[in-house]
Amino acid sequence: MEISLTRALAEIKMLDAQISERIVELQVVDLEQEKMSVLMISKKTKDQFVKDAKASMQSIDDLISNRLKIKKALVRANATAKIKIGEDEYTIAEAIERKKSIDVEVQLLNTLIYQHSNANSVIDRQKPKLDEAVQNLVNTSLGKEAKPTDEAFKVITGSFIKQNELRMVDPVSILENIAKRKGVIEEFKKNIDFLLSEVNASTKIDI
Repeated sequence: MEISLTRALAEIKMLDAQISERIVELQVVDLEQEKMSVLMISKKTKDQFVKDAKASMQSIDDLISNRLKIKKALVRANATAKIKIGEDEYTIAEAIERKKSIDVEVQLLNTLIYQHSNANSVIDRQKPKLDEAVQNLVNTSLGKEAKPTDEAFKVITGSFIKQNELRMVDPVSILENIAKRKGVIEEFKKNIDFLLSEVNASTKIDI
């Protein structure tokens, strides 16, 4: 019989519930006394208990076997059926795994954003202090009332600014890195559930 992956997932969920329920209800051991016509726990005759116990065990084994059969077919399909998100292609299994682990990528993205923002904040906080120090240097060199030309200002302050100005060291091109990662993550999260539902509905397996 051919069914969709969506149907297979529903069947597995239903089988899981049935197996659990029947295991809870399972009774395959009882106690007897020669003088009693029924068994102590089940209150059934011995013949009826033996018949019911064997049937219950067989029923559970059949459910487990059916679940395993569907699960195997589902795993095979998940390893072969593919979806495309953005520029990346995934098998269903790969897409499900990435969906589970995407939080790690989000954590990395947030770290990059924080470090870039923090570095800029430190630079911004230092700038007024640097400007003040530069002005003091000019005043000391030329006097408070002096109005140096741009060229003179550079001669007096250039070396000082170069030595004291904070500059971001950015070996990974962080803004470009952030933009790329953010786009990939947003594209994936926006489309993954819909595409998985779509492929699960359209992909068939034989059971």
